Amino acid sequence: MSSVNLPENLIIAWLRQEKREKPLFLVGGSVRDFLLQREFKDYDFLLEGDCFLFVSRLKEQFGGKAVFNQRLLTATYKIKGLVFDFATARKEHYARPGILPQVRPTTWQEDLKRRDFTINTLVIPLLKEGWGKVINLLGGKEDLEHRLIRILHKQSFYDDPTRILRAIRYRNRFSFSLEKKTLQYLEQSWPYLQNVSPRRRFKEWQLLCAEEEVVKNIEDIFVLGGWSYFMGGLSFQQSLWEKENRAIAKDSFPKELRPWYLYLLIFLAREPEMLEQISAYWGLYPQEKKGLKQTLILLAKQNQFKRLKWRQLLTELKELPPEGTYYLFRQNPNWGENWESFYQEILANKMPLQGKDLFELGLKPGPEMGRLLRCLEKYYQEDLFQTPQEGLKLAKRLIKEDFNE
Repeated sequence: MSSVNLPENLIIAWLRQEKREKPLFLVGGSVRDFLLQREFKDYDFLLEGDCFLFVSRLKEQFGGKAVFNQRLLTATYKIKGLVFDFATARKEHYARPGILPQVRPTTWQEDLKRRDFTINTLVIPLLKEGWGKVINLLGGKEDLEHRLIRILHKQSFYDDPTRILRAIRYRNRFSFSLEKKTLQYLEQSWPYLQNVSPRRRFKEWQLLCAEEEVVKNIEDIFVLGGWSYFMGGLSFQQSLWEKENRAIAKDSFPKELRPWYLYLLIFLAREPEMLEQISAYWGLYPQEKKGLKQTLILLAKQNQFKRLKWRQLLTELKELPPEGTYYLFRQNPNWGENWESFYQEILANKMPLQGKDLFELGLKPGPEMGRLLRCLEKYYQEDLFQTPQEGLKLAKRLIKEDFNE
């Protein structure tokens, strides 16, 4: 482990020297990614005993921020962009499939048996003299070498159906295969996803869409038999997906956009009437649902865009979240070639006059000024003036003519 470049050496050194009777382990995805020679920024640690007290002492030493989850016996410590996750070794009990487990403290060896896949059961002890050797109790190292995803027991997907989606993400992220029995249990366990809370289902969609291999992830849901259980009634039309949707899904769209939003639009664009159903099934927040609805309304009105003046079009698009605007931009190549420039033009589309500019015309704040501003806004969107000077000239004429909205 000495070959790992640790910018957080100071904290690691403190963890090594901190007085404790039982060992501290690097565990799970951190060890997996280290052995796969993949970069990892977050550190997952496992310890027997009180992780809350341990992290509290860490925070006292270095500052930073600590977040505690009393229910799951976990604590997250963040400082200067670094993330350290600590968990008390624990045993889980699922009262029924799909709900969060009840946990109680146990030994670190027992903790490994509750995990999702063998490749996430490897641990490396952090000793006073440095990192120890990899401990491989449950065959994770062999499965890592053979590039296999294997569950630890046949109830795994039954207990936590979100592991199905995690298996798909790992399969495509690492180019691994699903072990034969694991694949069999996965295909049988899709119905249990209906027991998972709506917002947890939505979180899995976000995670799937955030992966580089999102297209494969989405196709795997369909191929492995889970579409009807995960996608809340949306249909998967293979020919349409391959003909037009894969193009936008594979596109390297701007990083600031939310991937989940764009990929959901791909399917909702064909079935806008399913918005209410998928919103309920995934527990979308009102603002998320509102943005999707506004985008779908404008998608349905695309044929009318050519009748609008350019500024009128920009005003319509300004009401959308950026993902909705981007989706429409891709559907209308005549709007331009550069998305960033186009979006900045949308943001800058603002009438150059405000109420204070009308004071010099003798108007005071009130209904008359409001009426005039609405009138000027309408004329600005129709390209009847551009500069503040032109706007004031038009305002004088409107006042003289006793303008009407």
